[in-house]
Amino acid sequence: MLLSKAAVVGVTGFVLGELAGFGSWGLAQLLAPGPELALDSADRIREVAGAGPVFAVTAVLALGVGTLLRQTAGAVTLLIVWVLLGESLIALIPNIGSDLVQWMPFNVGSRFLTTFDDPSSVPLGPWASLAYFAAFAVVSLGAAIFAVQRRDA
Repeated sequence: MLLSKAAVVGVTGFVLGELAGFGSWGLAQLLAPGPELALDSADRIREVAGAGPVFAVTAVLALGVGTLLRQTAGAVTLLIVWVLLGESLIALIPNIGSDLVQWMPFNVGSRFLTTFDDPSSVPLGPWASLAYFAAFAVVSLGAAIFAVQRRDA
């Protein structure tokens, strides 16, 4: 049952992400057209179309966390606080914070939507970043499935 939910929220997240990515790009084209908005390379296309996969992975991760906590409001609060505050505060840890923050899941996931002038400045490339982020979603979903089986058995 939980895998079916994951499929539904993943597909829904993907569709909404694509609508958001291409809708934002289209709106930007209308408001401030220019050559910098051209989708003329694979990196540029990934920056716009990549919102779908990131939204899908985020939705599955949220499903896993929500199932583990058994409280929607708590899961939403936890994930929002983690994204907006938690990963930033880790950077403040002396000596190791700047290294740790490079491996935080949402920070890594956002790299999929970014093209860097110097790719060696980040530990993972865009597709590896998406895979790393997806691994967190799979782990949270796996933990949720295990928890549901233990609780409901």
